[in-house]
Amino acid sequence: MRRSSKAGRVARAILLTVVGAVALVVVAAVLLTRTDAGRAQLVRLVEALASSPDMRLSIGRLDGPVPFDMTVSDVSVADRDGVWLTLDRARLAWRPLSLLSGVVEVTAVEAGRLAVTRPPVPGTEPAAESAGLPRLPVGVIVEQLAVDEIALGEALVGEPVQLAVSGNARLVDPADGLSGEIAVRRTDGVAATVDGTLRFVPDTQQLVVDLRAAEPAGGIVSRLANLPDLPPLDFTVRGDGPLDDWRGDLVLTLGASAEARATATITRDDDGRVLALDGTADIAALLPDRYAPLATGEATLRARGKRFDDGRIEIGEIFAEGAGGRVTGSGALDEARDAVSGRLVLSLPSAMPYAALAPVALSWQGLEVTATVDGPLSRPRLDLSATGNALSIAENAIGRAVIGLKAEALGPPLQPDTRFAFDATADLSGLAPQAPELAGVIGDEARLTANGTATLGGADIAALRLDLAPLAATFSGTVTSDAVDGKVNVERADLAALRAFTDQPLAGVVALTGDVSASFDLTRLAVTLNGMARDLATGVAQADGLLGRNVRLSGGFRRNADGSFGFERFSVSGAHVGLIADGSATADRANVTAKLDLPDLSQLDARVTGRGNVDATLTGSLDALDARLRLTIDEASALGRPIERLTADIEAQDVTGAATGQLTLSGSVDGKPATGSGRFARDAAGAVAVSDLDIGLGSVRAQGAFDISPASLASGRLTLRAGDLGDVAPLLLIEMAGAVDLDLTLSAEAGRQNLAAKGRVSDFAGFGASLAVADVDVRVRDLLGQLAADGKVALERLAVAGVDMPRAEISAEGTREATRLVLNGVVRGVDVAATAQVAMRPDETVVTLDSASASRGAQRVTVARGAAFTLRGGAVTIRDFTVNANGGSFAVSGSAGERLDLAVTARNLPLTVAELAEPGLGLAGQLSGEAQISGTATRPDGRYRLSVSGFTMPQIRDAGLTPLAIEASGTLADGRAGIDASVRGISEAPIRITGSLPTTPDGNLDLTVAGRIDLAIANRLAAGDGQRYAGSATADLRLTGTMAAPRAQGTVRLVGGRFEDVVNGVLLADINATITGSERELVIQSLTARARNGGAITGSGRIALDPAAGFPGNITLRATNAQLISNDTTNAVVGLDLAVSGPMATTPRVSGRVTVENLQIFVPDRLPPSVTPIEVRHKNAPPRVAERARAERERRARAAGGAFDAALDITVDASSGRVLVRGQGINAELGGTLTIRGTSSNPIVDGGFTMRRGTFQVLGRRLTFTRGNVTFPGTLDPQVDFVAEAPAGDVTARVAVDGIASRPDVRFSSSPELPQDEVLARLLFGKPSGNLTAGQALQLAQAVAQFAGGNRVLDDLSRSLGVDAVDIDTDARGNVAVGIGKRIDDNIYLGVKQGATPGSSRVTVDIDITDRIKLQGEAGADGSSAVGIGMEWDY
Repeated sequence: MRRSSKAGRVARAILLTVVGAVALVVVAAVLLTRTDAGRAQLVRLVEALASSPDMRLSIGRLDGPVPFDMTVSDVSVADRDGVWLTLDRARLAWRPLSLLSGVVEVTAVEAGRLAVTRPPVPGTEPAAESAGLPRLPVGVIVEQLAVDEIALGEALVGEPVQLAVSGNARLVDPADGLSGEIAVRRTDGVAATVDGTLRFVPDTQQLVVDLRAAEPAGGIVSRLANLPDLPPLDFTVRGDGPLDDWRGDLVLTLGASAEARATATITRDDDGRVLALDGTADIAALLPDRYAPLATGEATLRARGKRFDDGRIEIGEIFAEGAGGRVTGSGALDEARDAVSGRLVLSLPSAMPYAALAPVALSWQGLEVTATVDGPLSRPRLDLSATGNALSIAENAIGRAVIGLKAEALGPPLQPDTRFAFDATADLSGLAPQAPELAGVIGDEARLTANGTATLGGADIAALRLDLAPLAATFSGTVTSDAVDGKVNVERADLAALRAFTDQPLAGVVALTGDVSASFDLTRLAVTLNGMARDLATGVAQADGLLGRNVRLSGGFRRNADGSFGFERFSVSGAHVGLIADGSATADRANVTAKLDLPDLSQLDARVTGRGNVDATLTGSLDALDARLRLTIDEASALGRPIERLTADIEAQDVTGAATGQLTLSGSVDGKPATGSGRFARDAAGAVAVSDLDIGLGSVRAQGAFDISPASLASGRLTLRAGDLGDVAPLLLIEMAGAVDLDLTLSAEAGRQNLAAKGRVSDFAGFGASLAVADVDVRVRDLLGQLAADGKVALERLAVAGVDMPRAEISAEGTREATRLVLNGVVRGVDVAATAQVAMRPDETVVTLDSASASRGAQRVTVARGAAFTLRGGAVTIRDFTVNANGGSFAVSGSAGERLDLAVTARNLPLTVAELAEPGLGLAGQLSGEAQISGTATRPDGRYRLSVSGFTMPQIRDAGLTPLAIEASGTLADGRAGIDASVRGISEAPIRITGSLPTTPDGNLDLTVAGRIDLAIANRLAAGDGQRYAGSATADLRLTGTMAAPRAQGTVRLVGGRFEDVVNGVLLADINATITGSERELVIQSLTARARNGGAITGSGRIALDPAAGFPGNITLRATNAQLISNDTTNAVVGLDLAVSGPMATTPRVSGRVTVENLQIFVPDRLPPSVTPIEVRHKNAPPRVAERARAERERRARAAGGAFDAALDITVDASSGRVLVRGQGINAELGGTLTIRGTSSNPIVDGGFTMRRGTFQVLGRRLTFTRGNVTFPGTLDPQVDFVAEAPAGDVTARVAVDGIASRPDVRFSSSPELPQDEVLARLLFGKPSGNLTAGQALQLAQAVAQFAGGNRVLDDLSRSLGVDAVDIDTDARGNVAVGIGKRIDDNIYLGVKQGATPGSSRVTVDIDITDRIKLQGEAGADGSSAVGIGMEWDY
């Protein structure tokens, strides 16, 4: 007990001592601050603590009893730019002992003048993170607040402002009551005020809120908020009443620009208080332009909530709607029961209000986001879904997007280390990227799924899967903000999707698995892969040959942050290639090997055979790497020449530092030794020296040495000597020949690269060019900068790409500013001369023409002096470029590159200048016009106007047309060229063409063609073929579709047409036709014509406008009793029923039937006097005529070699009609059927016309034909084959008529054989020619003359009388008789004969009972008659 008492006394002593010490310190401090020195020391301490490198606090004086009632004077705050805040006086009086009751009681806060001239300059030190609004541990009572003047500078609010502030506040525990007052007044003459009152009385639960702010236009708030037009402000918040039935109103008006109103109520029900908020706002005019669309019109806000007495909170409704969209929601929170629930829906009907906020163009036609939260408050669950339709992001379209996310907190959600389990999905459909090449990569649908856990620092992905049309891949692993680690499995990757990026027919499917561990900055990377590409095709013949169809990839690669790297059996193996790499390179040791095996070099190029290998090794360490590379080709050939033991070795030491090394070459090519050696070294500064370079193959040798500075400037000398460049042809894989003797000198001076070249190339052939001699002597200064050159290049007999240059000479004379180039030469027979100043600078090249001309014969063009071309950044600027030609001109100015800005003008430019490029072209006329072109080369914009007067060309002249006048104008925009053109000269009225054309091949046509064409314009062209045209065609057409698939609408009408072919005897009159266009086809609505005899011809059909398919269609032609042919050899009256189908422009099919009603074939006695085309051959023609003749031959060759070849299937039926053959004594009737098959280029005729009956008459002697056939060998001139026999004295005479009808061959023969004159003598007179009388000899001569080409009077007489036969005969007594005959039908022939006496008249009737039995009857004027039956057989 005593010990305890003693311990207590000790403890009390210690406590009293401590308390006393503290009290002593406090008293000492207070006493110290009561002295001037103490207060000064306190001021310095405060200044030191408050100042920093970016801010300096200065306090002039501290007065009063510190700390109870303190006054500071002359306070200033400065930054790097000086003082920005001053305070002349401030006083703080408070009661420190009030802290013991948990309240700070301030009796007075007073200030004189506080001036802020500008905002402070931002500090260089990072700002401390804000902890949010301070939470006071004690209550605050301010009995008086008074600031006499606050002066704000113009830099703060846009004008100087002076304010006075007063007020008081009681901010303590609400159970003890709350109150506060504030009053702010402008003291600079502006009527702006802020008055506020807050009061809460605990006993009555009365809450009063009264705040009002008002200022005129141009006030502080308008200026600080940067409101348009600086409107006046009027803002009030008023509320008064007990908390169980309280109402407050808010009104904000900013002049007539904006208004906002809201009402809040608090009411009491059985178990809690209910809060209701309703408001509207129209504030778009106050917002910056980019935000204003979100608040256009009136926005509505509505909220309902309740706080239960047990602490629960329930949000019954949240509703907000405006131009930007609509938000609805509800929810509940119960901390006591650890429960939360809620739902929020965001609906955005249009993207228009957000357009200015997005960095790229956005659009959608409905976007809705729904979020729900439920579960424990400590581990809530989130379900988020978003659906959008018709989305477009930077013109990349998404038809529909559905995104979902389910997440669950696995701990307190607000703690930074809490993990969240998630399951996410994204489904996109209707994908249409802006870049067409991306369409194949992503397809039209995409799906992404992922699940795992995540924190704010990263995610552990259990499974992620991506499915695209060409790709299916999965990933699992960890992703952080700076790295990724995991497994990748590419199940399928279709390489064909990448075709649009490669311009090659890429194909194949890749499947692989791998492990990936990498930082996103790739300083650390480790990849292990194992996979295969199947059915691979790259479109590159060499790659496809080496890799084959299946390629396997395996192994790994790694790179570490310290720069070390390595391979782990990394290999690529294909059909004819193998690559393997292994080993590592670290700071301690390097041992990396790589081998490329090419077992069949022909897969690289068919001109090469054999095997090749490349071996590479890295040794040493990472800091001192040594490398060796060996290329070996053995037992190989190139261009058919052997390559043996060709080996190239490169060895280098310390490749990452001061590298040194050597090169060697050995082996043979085509039996010629290949040798080479050289050394190189790189110093620490990066300079490279190449020495002792000597490489040779056969007669070709390159030698020299040079240095390359760290600035990449070279100095040294190289020589190239070649007796025959063909020695190196196998290595270059191109046949070449020629000799070279060339010296190159490189030098560097004042940071500029110089080059001198001197030598000769002779008898060169290769690369598609040939050259007899090229003498080069050129010196170039500042090759890589502002280039200037001196020297000369002379060329002789240069031929490149079919262009021959017999001679050309280019000389240069350079200064520091520019190089003067002079060019003289002959190109394809055109004399070319030019002088120009070329200034080549690092960022541009300027070419200024002093003179330029081109001439051939009478044609000459010149370029006006001063034309300039500036090449800069991939664009060229053209200035004052004008071409003059024979009084006309063509001028271009502006720029061309990614963007176009060109002005083009033509003034009376003669089209004959085209003769410079193509002699004999024959163009004539003058071109005038102008054009302004902008936009891009693929989508130009602009306008144009042009006119061509006197336009003609050989085809137009040959067609008999007068020169044409063409006027056209239009605009270029949106990938189209508008056109409004007229063509005069085809007819009296102009042909009008209006509409637009695409500027790209796949664009759509939109053209209208209207006008009238007189068909007589074709007469001059057709006159040489004996054809004539008449009538007119009127067109009113609209062409749409594409060039490859045009569409036509409209009508073409042919009226009063007439066609006559005098050579073939064809005449069609009254030709009328109506052709209409209907989308993709032309429809022949009607076609009528009249033949020579009045027979009708009709037609109709359709032709599809499909050039690729040869314009397929169907056309029918019909005719009845139409005389289609009437000439000296043929007269045909037929009926037609024909169909033409298939591709009309290439291989149509012509089928149907031709019914012969009457066909008469006349065998002429002599060549008929019809028009026959005359073949003209030019001998020693002038050059222009010869060129025209050559062009015409090429045109005819192209026409003859065209693809048109019609298939034929036509039946010609003469079984019921009559086919009559007459002439040179022949009078025969035939019949039958023939079929024409094959093609138009090779018709095959099956069948023909055979003899029904017929006679052959020679000077009154009639013979009966025993054989007769008529065929048509592909022309309208038929082939005849007739044979007649009769007894003639002591022989049997035979007459044969064959050949074409217009030039038949008549031959007489007999059995036994006699000369033709003897056969005729016996046939006519029954006796040899030696026994003939003088009169009989004369008759025999007449007969011979007849078959040599005499008169055919009787044939002409029968044709004019309309009968089938006219005969003149003599009886046994020499009396003359004339007979005529006509067939009544196929089997009855009626004849009448009249002799020299009245009693000699006779009538005969022949009736064909069968083909071999005939009934013959005869009655004479003398009363005599006879009947007989005749029979005949062929044997």
